Amino acid sequence: MEGFGATIPFALMACLAGVGAWTDITRRQLSNWLSLATLVAGLAVTAALGTPEVFLSHVGHFAVALGIGLALFAAGVWGGGDGKFYAAVASWFPIGAFFNLVVAISMVGLAMLIVMTVKSRGKLFRKDAVGVPYGVAIGLGALLVLGQGLW
Repeated sequence: MEGFGATIPFALMACLAGVGAWTDITRRQLSNWLSLATLVAGLAVTAALGTPEVFLSHVGHFAVALGIGLALFAAGVWGGGDGKFYAAVASWFPIGAFFNLVVAISMVGLAMLIVMTVKSRGKLFRKDAVGVPYGVAIGLGALLVLGQGLW
């Protein structure tokens, strides 16, 4: 998708990612309504601008990402909100963009971890910190992939 047709979906994702980042930083929580809104918006944009085959590819990416998110939650790596938000964000991309999205999210998450470690003077986390607010990495990673037109 190029030109003006890509601007509206990017702006919509930027708003959703911004809300996710803000709530994850301030409350360490990603609400169910945000994940649902992100999922519905992603599938609506895809249905409006893509073919049925493309739509099914996006649904497939959502399903794979939901499985991964649930596995990371079960392993104690992510919170439940992170897993649901990741799956909802994945619905914006065809399954062929799976690795691009995972790499982008991972790189932003790594950068955040480094900054948080340096900021806390070598300690991995402050006593009052729960962990990395991964909603920020998920949202920014998605914007990086959208911005590169890899969807």
